[in-house]
Amino acid sequence: MTDTLSRNDRILNSQEPDVDASKIEGEDISTTACQDAETETVQESFFRQVNIEFLFHELKDPVSIIETGVRMLLDKKTAMNPLSPSQERTLTRILRNVHKTRDMLNELLEVGRAESACFNCHVFDPIRLLHEKLLEVIEKNDPELYEEIRQEPDQQGCMAILGKRGIRLDIAPSARGVTMAQDELKFGQMVGNLLKNGLYYRRRQLLIHISFQHERLSIAVRDDGPGIAPEHHEDIFMRYKQILAPAGVARSSHGLGLAVSRIMARSMGGDITIESELGFGALFKLALPVSHPKTNNG
Repeated sequence: MTDTLSRNDRILNSQEPDVDASKIEGEDISTTACQDAETETVQESFFRQVNIEFLFHELKDPVSIIETGVRMLLDKKTAMNPLSPSQERTLTRILRNVHKTRDMLNELLEVGRAESACFNCHVFDPIRLLHEKLLEVIEKNDPELYEEIRQEPDQQGCMAILGKRGIRLDIAPSARGVTMAQDELKFGQMVGNLLKNGLYYRRRQLLIHISFQHERLSIAVRDDGPGIAPEHHEDIFMRYKQILAPAGVARSSHGLGLAVSRIMARSMGGDITIESELGFGALFKLALPVSHPKTNNG
């Protein structure tokens, strides 16, 4: 009996000591951290290998198919096949969001091409293009106003209606008749983004001023909206970064417009700058040489 107890004591005493729970927990955390790091490495490797431009082109096809289908439904409505108000609103909303998606894909494609020094430069009339972009932005953001101005047979009548709504276009004498030898598509995207931003944040007034000096065309877009504090001026040009929206102003953008516009402007020999104080509106200015630097270099 004594021998048995002694043998049991020896067995108990020879067992491994208890493992510290905190060490186990620490090992688990280390293992998890390693797994997370490996996962992140795999993800980074995957996205580095993705051909982004090819992906965007692939996405544009289904977007175009959706747009064609929705337009067909809206255009084919007849007295025999009417759409209910709810159906028409839904289809219009789908079409509007298809346009937003398409614009975003085009912006991403063009900024990628700009960063790769890929430009398609030719001579065009910047003032004519600005007029077109202004109507396009109004159509997307204020359909009621667009329906009113599209009834006007001439440009002067359109601008008179816009003036009554607080939207004014001021063209300096030096800028009239100026042509540009730049990438027209990228120029149009930059101007469209500035106009869209100004229309979205204005309270009552939007002033668009075009000037020309020292072989550079300047387009300044001033709104009377909530403004931006100086410490946030650079933040708004960062991709996907949005500053806190002022009270009563909803955010609806994807945070790319101004960022890609500045990248494109700088790649074309120009820049986009901002002047603003919180509560006093904002002035965005696009300054661009009338000829692309590479065009000048031959």
